[in-house]
Amino acid sequence: MRPWKVALVLNLALAVGVGWGYAWWGRRADRLAAEVVATHARAERLERELAAARAAAPGAGAAGQQWQVRGVVRAVLPEIDVVVITHEDIPGFMPSMTMGFRAATPELHETVRVGDTARFTLRGTPPDVVITAIEAAKRGGSER
Repeated sequence: MRPWKVALVLNLALAVGVGWGYAWWGRRADRLAAEVVATHARAERLERELAAARAAAPGAGAAGQQWQVRGVVRAVLPEIDVVVITHEDIPGFMPSMTMGFRAATPELHETVRVGDTARFTLRGTPPDVVITAIEAAKRGGSER
């Protein structure tokens, strides 16, 4: 076989292969685009269901839910109205952990010090909750 025929056959084979691959990729891209649209619609439906479930949750109203929680005060940040607390499990909201909560009023963080064991009330709609009341249960090992 002459070299120009070999080159022609190779070029034709390459062109057919590239064309077939491009056509296959185009079909795959169309399927992926349809899957993205379907997933987006499903996410919107789930967001609506979640909003409805939150609205129908017990204790959910204009003020949201309320929890009575115990924990240990780890830091008080009055300049940003935050109290950092290692708290117990909050049923229906979150497991025990250390995190900062916003205080509803600046006076709340004046009632506790770092190291106090405290009882506090959280109110709001997750994740937007604030401490509405806090009381030191133990201060420096003595019952208050």
